[in-house]
Amino acid sequence: MTVTDLSLERNGRLILDKARLSIDQGQITAIVGPSGAGKSSLIHVLNGSITPTSGVIHATDLGPLSSPTTWERMRKRTGTIFQGNALIGRLPALDNVLSGLVDTRHPLSLLPWSRVARARAMDALRQVDLLDRAFERTENLSGGEQQRVGIARALARQPRLLFADEPFSALDRPLAMRFCELFAASTRETGRTVVLVTHQLDLARAFADRVIGLRSGRIAFDGPTTLFDKEAERYVFSGNSNL
Repeated sequence: MTVTDLSLERNGRLILDKARLSIDQGQITAIVGPSGAGKSSLIHVLNGSITPTSGVIHATDLGPLSSPTTWERMRKRTGTIFQGNALIGRLPALDNVLSGLVDTRHPLSLLPWSRVARARAMDALRQVDLLDRAFERTENLSGGEQQRVGIARALARQPRLLFADEPFSALDRPLAMRFCELFAASTRETGRTVVLVTHQLDLARAFADRVIGLRSGRIAFDGPTTLFDKEAERYVFSGNSNL
């Protein structure tokens, strides 16, 4: 995926300013930056939930994502872990995970979920260690457990491209490390691409192949994680450095 001159304006405010970047297949890319830099907005533009003001998004094998048809095809190969989880509290964890597969069902189908879909959802809950809570109403789960249901919903789609917006914010460090390792293993074993927004720079440095730093809607850093040192971090977060 490549992005050219991507801009997003809301209520007279420029949230993304002519961003140019590429997302390498089979790698984990971490998007970092201060609060209000446009990180979450960038994720939502890349997954098609927000339409940019200008710019071009080009997807591998699909070309420019400029029509409803190409976006529909793109969404079928992606999954998103939302910052706010976006769960339905009165539904069991399993049903919330199954909701991530709704686009695989015929729109007029009155039948229950297929055996294959249920198996995928249960396997996703197993991956996040919540198989024993599959039939528990989501509103009765802890914040960390709800976040893991959101992760499972995205994993159930078996996406080629996984977007994750602060997926570990409600998890303790050992559990966050475990899921980072899960994401890293999936990129090695399946070639999955992961684009991760995080404020946890230690996790980004430990698991990401590449870091993109946003400041005031602009790309302030874009390079291998090995080059994202304290000087680069200072530049992204404050605009001051000796670079």
